[in-house]
Amino acid sequence: MNIFWRHVISGGVVLAFVVANVIHWLRPVSCMDCYFPYGVPFTVYHAGGYAGDAAIVWSGLAADLVCLLVAALLPYVFVRARNRKGA
Repeated sequence: MNIFWRHVISGGVVLAFVVANVIHWLRPVSCMDCYFPYGVPFTVYHAGGYAGDAAIVWSGLAADLVCLLVAALLPYVFVRARNRKGA
């Protein structure tokens, strides 16, 4: 696997995360007085309904970024491991 395909796979992973979060963000609110979380796979924002307690969830944002970096770097790790094993 050359460097081009590793970049394509990593870009695809990043694009999948972005699309999943946009779809999750644009879904309709089902309860006006409930806490409504946004973000995939971790909550990055929650709306508080009538109470107005809306805020960014920083721990969820950090966990999403770590997940994204790990998933995007997996093709590089697998190729390096395969090249070392075959050498």
